Amino acid sequence: MPGDYPSVVIYGTGGHAKIVFDILNLKKVPVAGFLSEQEVDKNQHFLSRPVFGTEEKLKLEDKPFDAAVVALGDSEKREKISSIFRTYKIPLFTAVHPQAVISRGVKFSRGCIICGGAFIGPDVTLGESVVINSGAVIEYQCKLGDFSRVSAGAVLCSSVVLKNRVFVGAGATVIDGVKIEEKSIVGAGAVVTGNIKSGQLVKGIPARSYSKPVHF
Repeated sequence: MPGDYPSVVIYGTGGHAKIVFDILNLKKVPVAGFLSEQEVDKNQHFLSRPVFGTEEKLKLEDKPFDAAVVALGDSEKREKISSIFRTYKIPLFTAVHPQAVISRGVKFSRGCIICGGAFIGPDVTLGESVVINSGAVIEYQCKLGDFSRVSAGAVLCSSVVLKNRVFVGAGATVIDGVKIEEKSIVGAGAVVTGNIKSGQLVKGIPARSYSKPVHF
């Protein structure tokens, strides 16, 4: 029931925000409105909800929301905005699509987004603000670091470790037991068969390192 959930504000007004809005609606979580990365007009709306602007509402003692979801694809921005919410003591809400499959023993940190059709196996650990996109498969005992993201249709086989801010592209596969160090990017469709050092861009079958990525 709606009364069982806090009123949530969504940070972002792009495609990710639309996905999160749909998830919250399906779960009957009340959405108070949106916060934007840009300055907005006084009466601006998005998806029939008010856009409060950037940070001015966070400074109010009587805020029109109790919790927040950071709906941004860029992990660096997600980390920055999450720290702002922490400063203002606003909890991050985890949005899980009702058609996602969540197995026993999954451990969530705050602010995760799990999209429709995703499968998360037993004893998986998800760090802060992890994003699992539609149809992704996270097999048992995987560990995903803070602000990491697994794109649509990607597969992490068992006991894979992603460190903080790792991005796995659409349709990629990471083989059992592989460890990918922080800030690395796995290209779409890649098959990762060995450990990846930090700050690498890997792609291909089998995946090979090509260059250091910029932030994503």
